[in-house]
Parts: sequence; structure tokens; C-alpha cells
Amino acid sequence: MFDFFIRRRNAVFKREISSFFQSDEAGTINIIIYYQINHISVTFAFLLNNPLQMSSIYLLILYFLFNAWTLGGKTNIIVEKAIMLGPEVRETSGIILLNDRIITHNDSGGGPLLFELDTLTGKVLRTVKVVNAGNHDWEDISQDEKYIYVGDIGNNNGNRKDLAIYRISKKDYLQSENNMVYADKIKFRYSGQTDFTPRRFSSNYDAEALIATEDSLYLFSKNWVNMKTYWYALPKTPGDYSLQIRDSLDVGGLITGAVYDFESHRILLSGYTLSSNFVVSIKKFKGRHIRPSKFKKYFLALNGSHQTEGICLDGHSGFFLSGEKTRIHPATLYRLRLQSIP
Repeated sequence: MFDFFIRRRNAVFKREISSFFQSDEAGTINIIIYYQINHISVTFAFLLNNPLQMSSIYLLILYFLFNAWTLGGKTNIIVEKAIMLGPEVRETSGIILLNDRIITHNDSGGGPLLFELDTLTGKVLRTVKVVNAGNHDWEDISQDEKYIYVGDIGNNNGNRKDLAIYRISKKDYLQSENNMVYADKIKFRYSGQTDFTPRRFSSNYDAEALIATEDSLYLFSKNWVNMKTYWYALPKTPGDYSLQIRDSLDVGGLITGAVYDFESHRILLSGYTLSSNFVVSIKKFKGRHIRPSKFKKYFLALNGSHQTEGICLDGHSGFFLSGEKTRIHPATLYRLRLQSIP
């Protein structure tokens, strides 16, 4: 079984072409080709399952690989340090910084566990279990003054009806003597979703990015179909909520993490395609429409895991970025400079 995503951009004509390929055990190949020119988007989907079609598509794959790998790009942010992480957090997803330690978690199948990491070595210093929570697909973590929020929000197949955010008291977390805590549950669903037929990597109802602001939580979606992100607001209090799209951003990739700066009101989103990693900066976020002038995209050059997942501020003048284990690289924690983002 294999899957990969390719993106190619021509800045002169504002033209982009992206492709996602997936092969299952039966040999069927699912292909989505996303084409955009001057903000007009077209998506093509193919399902191939005979040898003649498959041999032809292999040539197409090689063509897109060539275009993706020969793509040049301007790097706007400098990586100061890359730390290889251990197998306990091989699927590190979200990250926050609390008391000078990174707190992270694995995604689907990783258990309801929070891991505290040393920011210099990446070593696991503490493991805390959320006793009354399950980990269907934990994808991001956020915090405010009183609480830690863990998003069980992953929805690769687009068919989940049990999406939730777990709210954990910081006081309980920091004072736990047996490394066990309990969480409140904030349940939600997308008001616009009526079809729950499972279609892997073919939904706009997936999400991996969560932030807590002064008065609300916000989700940023991971749109496999149109490569945009939709953002949704919901209360911080336990309940069952129906979410409506507040706005959308044409980010041209898959958004996998988010962090909110309470001082500057800036949001940073992490994302990737096969051929590039990037950070999106949104200035002076106020919970309303995001003007194009407040939204900028910056490309990264990484020397470890390129499947970037979580992002958080480092408390000084930079930020951390995590990448989960791939076939080539171990899970990685990056420290990057923030001064490069005006």
C-alpha cells in the first residue's frame, strides 16, 4: 500500500497542479488531481483497477514526481535546530509549550496519553494518561490560562460522528501525583455534512488544527478536495455543538497544526504537500473574516521529517514544529526563527 501527495506551482502564471495518489491492498489506485490557475480551481478524480490503466498512471506519477522535485522555492524561515524524537512519540501530532516543556501526543491508535519532552534533547520526561478519554484520532492540542484542549478531530475518511475536544484543567494536570487526569468533553459536528460515506482522503470535513483564543476555540480544516482550509468557531465549555463555516483560506495545501499568540493576536498554521512545507501567518485575528492582506504563506526547508504536524510558540522569538515518523526520517522536533515573518 502506498500513498503520496504532489504539488507543483508556477508563480508567474499563478498556476498550480497538485495530485494525491493512493493504492490499496487490492491494487486499486485512487487519484485526485487538483488544478488551479488564477484562483479558478478544477478537481479530477480517477479510480483505476486494471493493468493497462495502472501502467499508464505509473508514467503519470513519474512525470509529476519530476515536476515536483525540480521545483525551486524561496525559503523564508531558517531552521535553528532539528531534534530526532524517540519511538514513544513517532506519530507526534499537536504540540504546546508549558513550563518550558513540550507537551505532545500521538494520533490515531496512540492511546489517550500526553508526553512531556525536553526541548533540548527531545527525551520523554513524563507521560500523563487522560483516564476518561479515548484517542480515535488526536490531531492537535492547544491551551489558555486555565485549560489544555486536546482535539480528537481527525477524520481522514470523512465519516466520523464522534468528533470531540477534551478539556483538561491545568491545575489538575500539573498537580497530578499519579500522572492521571480527567477531562471534560466538548462534542461537535459539521452542520454542512450530510453524507457520511467513508471516502479516504476525499473529504473537506477533516481537521488537524485547533486554537484557543480569549473566548472561543477555532478549528481549521484539512481539505483534501480543494486544498483550502475552512475555519469554525465553538465555545470552550462542554456541550454538543453544530459548527458552521466562518470563512475559508486558499492555502494551497494540507493544514496540520495551529497556534495562537495571545499578545499579538497572530495565528500560525503549519501545512505541507509532498514537495513543500509551509507556515501560514494570519495577522491580528479577531474571529471574523480574514482579509487577504492579513494572510501570508512562507515556505520551509527541513532536513528531517517532512510530514509536519504540530506548531507552537517557543516563548521567546521563535516557534517549534513537529514532524511525525516517515519511511525515511524519524519523528522530528524543529526550532525555527520567527523574526523572518513580518
